[in-house]
Amino acid sequence: MLADDPNPLVIGMVIGGFFLAIIVFVGIFLLGKYFNLWLRAAVTRAHINPLTLAFMSLRKVNPNIIVDAKISAVQAGLDAIDTRAMEAHYLAGGNVTRVVR
Repeated sequence: MLADDPNPLVIGMVIGGFFLAIIVFVGIFLLGKYFNLWLRAAVTRAHINPLTLAFMSLRKVNPNIIVDAKISAVQAGLDAIDTRAMEAHYLAGGNVTRVVR
C-alpha cells in the first residue's frame, strides 16, 4: 500500500518521527550523564544549568571539578563566584579546587 502511492504526508510524518526519536535519544543520554551532577548542585544551592554541564564537556572542561568547586564556594559563602569564571580558570590551566579552598 505504501509502496504503490507514496503520500507526502506519510513520508513527512516518518521523517519527522525519525528526527523526534533522535532528539529524545540525545535528551535521555544527556539526562543520564549529567543528572547526578545537576542534582548535587541543585541540592546544595549551587545553581548550575544542566545545559551548562553538557557544554562544559564540549569545551573540554571537567564538569565534576567545576561542580565540586562551585559547591565548596557556595558552602563557604562565596556566592558571587561565576561558573563561567571557574571554567575560564580551568581552561587557562589553573587549579580551580585550590582557588576556592
